[in-house]
This record gives sequence, structure tokens and C-alpha cells, in this order.
Amino acid sequence: MEGQGIIVLPSKDLSEDIKFFTNIGFRQDQIYPADNPVFSVLSAYGLTLRIDKEAYVAPPTIHILAENPDKLTKKLSSGNTAPNGTMVKVLLKSTEIHIPQPAQKFEVTHLNESDSWVVGRAGMLYRDLVPSRMGGALVHYHKVMFQLIYCYKGWVKVVYEDQGKPLTLYPGDCVIQPPEIRHQVLECGDGFQVIEIGVPAQHMTTFDHHLQLPTVEYRPEREFSDQVFCHHLAKNAV
Repeated sequence: MEGQGIIVLPSKDLSEDIKFFTNIGFRQDQIYPADNPVFSVLSAYGLTLRIDKEAYVAPPTIHILAENPDKLTKKLSSGNTAPNGTMVKVLLKSTEIHIPQPAQKFEVTHLNESDSWVVGRAGMLYRDLVPSRMGGALVHYHKVMFQLIYCYKGWVKVVYEDQGKPLTLYPGDCVIQPPEIRHQVLECGDGFQVIEIGVPAQHMTTFDHHLQLPTVEYRPEREFSDQVFCHHLAKNAV
């Protein structure tokens, strides 16, 4: 019977737990939701971990089989127990398995619960404009039906799959990101703010560890789930 196993880990501080496991070679594959994340999925060494703030389970012991245990053990110099209580033991393995490493590091941090802003993907601050709905540094995409990004203040440079060279959004500019279009936030200026409208409001962010942006082809007419990428420039508006 075909299937996939996953190890569920508890978490009180998702940011610190992600930092611990990425430091020893795990890569982050998914995080949900983008603003004030609840869980993240990481993988490496043939293991898939789901670190979940809403998982009420006892932290397990994970065994990693390594060709050079001493090298990996050095990365655990501060201790072999993760912030969530998971214990990691490194043992010798008989054959070498190549584990791909992410090109960039991705971290998620949180402000105090009393603050109205939280830090989500790509280091951007989020504030929920719909109080009733409480709730990129890497190439990634979103499982959405609709998503619009409006630049309110400052500027941001982003790059999109099959849409040519990186583009910069300034106040009044906006883009409609069709479902699952790969994109990456490259940099932004001080005081940068955007208004994001997404359906559904909480959606999955999935990281693409293989696609390189910008892509070679320029295909502005390409459809993603019957939608095309739209870039509105305020300076050209009537």
C-alpha cells in the first residue's frame, strides 16, 4: 500500500523550532497560514515533520542515520533537544544518501500576542484588517482562488513565474496573482506596506525548491487556473 508517513511535533514557539531543525539540515516545505502561522512542514533524511502549535502530543525522539555522525552532531553542540522537547539522536548509517539543502534560510517570528502586527512569510509584518477572522524569502506559491496585492506605502521588488524580469511595486500599484503562480519577494524599502486581498483568507503557502526565478520564458498570456497575471501601474492610470 502506497502512502506517506509524517511525524507530528508540538510547538510553543514555532520560529525557534523551525530554526532548530533547519540548522541540522531540514528544509521547510509548507507553512500555514501565511500570517501568524500555526504549523509548518519540514523534510530531510527521509523524514517529514509537521511542527504544530495546536498539536497536543508528547515530543518524540527522532533518530537520524548519518554517514558522518560527528559532523552532524557538531550542529547539535547547543544540545540535542529542540525547543519543543523533541530529542534528536544521530547514528551511523551504512550507505550515503544525498539530502538537498535549501538555497536560502527561511525564518518565522512572532510579536507578543498583545501587538496587532505579526511577522509572517518573507519577513513581512501582517495585521489582520478583518477582526472577525482571527486567526517569501523562498520561491513559493499559494493555494487560492483569488489574490490581489496593493502597494500602499514604500516599495517592494518581486519576481513572478513566466512574467519576465523582477518588477517593483510603488504606492498605487497592484498585482493580481493567479492561483499557484510561483513568485519570490526579493527586497523592500523601509516603511513598506501592502494591502492583501485573498480568497480564502487563510491559505496554504508551499515552497518550490527547484524552480529558479526569473524563468527563461516570458509568457504573459499564460493561464493559471483560468487566470492570468495582472500588473497595474498607478502612473499609467487614467
